[in-house]
Amino acid sequence: YQDGERGGLRGLLRNVGRYVESPRWTISMENRMLRAGLPLRSGEFVVLCGGSALLLAMLLFLVGGGKGIVAAIGAAIGFVFPFVLVNVKTTKRMKAFNSQLCYALTLIANSLRTGYSFMQAADMVAQEMRPPISAEFSRTVKEMNLGVTMENALGNLAKRINSEDLDLVLTAVLI
Repeated sequence: YQDGERGGLRGLLRNVGRYVESPRWTISMENRMLRAGLPLRSGEFVVLCGGSALLLAMLLFLVGGGKGIVAAIGAAIGFVFPFVLVNVKTTKRMKAFNSQLCYALTLIANSLRTGYSFMQAADMVAQEMRPPISAEFSRTVKEMNLGVTMENALGNLAKRINSEDLDLVLTAVLI
């Protein structure tokens, strides 16, 4: 166990989340979490949704005079609310990434002109720029350092980001 996994909210989410993970949508949900920049697994997110639903249902049940329909509406809203937050965070993060892409390409081009390899240029982006682009390029460089081919590492970057602009750039780089 790493620090903080045994106790606290993260540990609880991890332990309960293992029991509710579904193989059908685990990969899709974890890709959504990566796009949003959230360090949660799909099972942990489901537990968080359930906890949010339960909390809001209980709160509205107490405030609404003990009516079950109010609690049911609160549960539905509480379950959907984390999904809405993930979508908002993903949209904001993707806009920030796309706005930084031009500067990253300039940095890569200048690095290549001075004699750096593409991997060194990508590492320069990871070190010199701010998140979210620095975090994504850092992850890509780490993958390449661990033996993943450049094509696969850049493909993983494209899957995590899901940007047409980045897809165009990565196609040009790979060609």
